[in-house]
Amino acid sequence: MASVSSSGAPFAGQADIIRASQKDEHYSRILRERLLAVAEAAAGYRWTSRWKRELVLVGDMLYFVATAVMASRTLGEEYCDLMQVSSDSKESASSRRRLVGVLLRFVPVYLLGKMIGLTRRRRRLSRWHHLLAEINDAVLPNVWRLHLGWFFLRGHFLHVDKRFVSIRYLFLSSARRPRTPQVLLGVILIAQGLVGLYRGSKGVWAGARRMHPA
Repeated sequence: MASVSSSGAPFAGQADIIRASQKDEHYSRILRERLLAVAEAAAGYRWTSRWKRELVLVGDMLYFVATAVMASRTLGEEYCDLMQVSSDSKESASSRRRLVGVLLRFVPVYLLGKMIGLTRRRRRLSRWHHLLAEINDAVLPNVWRLHLGWFFLRGHFLHVDKRFVSIRYLFLSSARRPRTPQVLLGVILIAQGLVGLYRGSKGVWAGARRMHPA
């Protein structure tokens, strides 16, 4: 891919970042569906159902490694004229940093799901199951909601993985699009996240007490 000059380019606005993310979700969903169809045709419905979680992970990883890592930009980022850069220097993010971001986006969620399934099937791990399920169902969704609300307030990182690897987007187009503040939406999401996190913490505390009964 030809290098693109980022000199003087502004950071991308919230609307363009969300639009690019929606495009990427569309393309990655197509890849997942086709991968599942190929697996079902080759190995049968039962095998595909058994390994669906792994096939979905492979499909997502294939899409984002092939685009964000190997080609520097995803299809959604190209569509919206965005480029991944280091948040502090505005230099193009290295392939290693982009790869770490992709791994952080998908692998921890997959591993948590596997751990929940394992603890559900093993009686000696059943006390862990309730705790992990509460974290997955009641805590993490509200953490994501808080993060999304902060994104609407600040406009920096839509996904948590981008925050961890400190990658932001530059807007490369010569067109200057108006940036509509999303403060009210951000405040609502943060309020919902805080309330949900408070309620979810009770379930986590109950799960922790089950693991260490008095």
